[in-house]
Amino acid sequence: MDPTLRSDLDELFRTLAHEKVVTGLCDDYINGKQADPWSPDEFDQEYKELKDRAKTNIIRLPPLVVSEVSHVQGYRRTLSYDAEGNAVSDRFPEEFKDFRRLRFGNLQSVVHHASAAYGQSFVEVYKDSKGRPGANILSSLNTTALWDNPVSDEYPRSVLWLVRSTADDSPGLAYGWDRVNKYRLETDENNEWVVVEEGAHGFSDTPIVRFPCFLDSEGRVQGLVENLIEPQDRVNQSVLDLLTGQAYTGNQIYTASGVQGERVLDYDGTPKVDENGNELIRPFRISARRMLTTDNPEVKFDRIPAGSLEDLLAALGNSLELFAVAGQMSPYIFHGKISNLAAEALAALDSQFFRLVKYLQSNWSEGWASVFRLFAECRGDEEGAEAWDVEVRWADFSIKTFSSYADGLAKIAENLGIPREGLWHMVPEVSSSTIEHWRELKEKDLDYAEDADNPDEFDRQVDYSRRPRADAREA
Repeated sequence: MDPTLRSDLDELFRTLAHEKVVTGLCDDYINGKQADPWSPDEFDQEYKELKDRAKTNIIRLPPLVVSEVSHVQGYRRTLSYDAEGNAVSDRFPEEFKDFRRLRFGNLQSVVHHASAAYGQSFVEVYKDSKGRPGANILSSLNTTALWDNPVSDEYPRSVLWLVRSTADDSPGLAYGWDRVNKYRLETDENNEWVVVEEGAHGFSDTPIVRFPCFLDSEGRVQGLVENLIEPQDRVNQSVLDLLTGQAYTGNQIYTASGVQGERVLDYDGTPKVDENGNELIRPFRISARRMLTTDNPEVKFDRIPAGSLEDLLAALGNSLELFAVAGQMSPYIFHGKISNLAAEALAALDSQFFRLVKYLQSNWSEGWASVFRLFAECRGDEEGAEAWDVEVRWADFSIKTFSSYADGLAKIAENLGIPREGLWHMVPEVSSSTIEHWRELKEKDLDYAEDADNPDEFDRQVDYSRRPRADAREA
């Protein structure tokens, strides 16, 4: 008998509280709520402001950049195989149309960013009022799942999404799923969670799909941010040291000794005095805009030059490079010390980062394939619900010139004998709808092409010559 959410409820809340220690810390760092850099016990208001300004939020960049270059551009599903063993594929399956209808063309970046930032993200699939597939992106901070085998299982055995904790004026609210039902939970007068509503979700398994970032053999997940907290603290400390150097030794200081200040005179020339009878003296001001002169030989003017900031700048650059290495990003993006580099050289600098992106995309491809299978099951497509010979196609954002793409594809088609149409999806930034349009245009071109082996070719060409304009207008 499969365990249900009711029996897993206590463990789900304990697991959520345990995970939120890490995910909450990651969320604080992404939003700039970071640990203060070290400073002396006693400091003035100016130093306190410098400490606040020293927090340079670069830890938000790795998950953001990864999600920017991870975009699902197509989905290919094999329907059958021909006599020669070649796959016969559905070029634009209904599941991908649902994907576009649900606006996941844009919302997928939310899924990828949450997975990269917190270690995992979740997508719920459900049936809408018209019986069509629907989907919700669940909170990575407030969602957890239990598994029979957290590494190998495609779907969890139970899931909890905490929408609202107990408040003074309203009860707590949560939703849960298991392999049979979806539940609505609220807190009672004793602050205990109880099931107030439940119903069958209509799927063969728990309709929640997990998108992990890094998954180990124990079922634990990690995101990019968790491992970058210490490098972020080091960057903040280096920035504070630099700001302190700029504030206290970065400016030239002028000094003067033996200077008699100017007396304050009344309107009739009488020196003014304070309440103790002492003459009032105007404060002696020194600035770079004033030229100081005196006829008193005892007066001495001098200056303290600004201190060097080169060592502090070098330390900051080193901290930024270590942060980039820990995040598997290109170090040059943080200091920009590059010039006149060809596309091939930039691609070499970015090679490690795009290896990371390819690894994450391979993980997320399995998640999207599970979502597409749930879409098919929702539509009653049994073959689609059991489709394992599928391919999720990702947009290519790597740094390459268009001419290098064109030359490479042309050589592949010519030297390896691969059909040209099979290489269309490898053209940069081409979408599935564009490929379908190309196929329609190709079919129209073939209609007007001459088939020398067809004995009725002359009559066919005459027939098409009588009605070419309608097809031309459609093109």
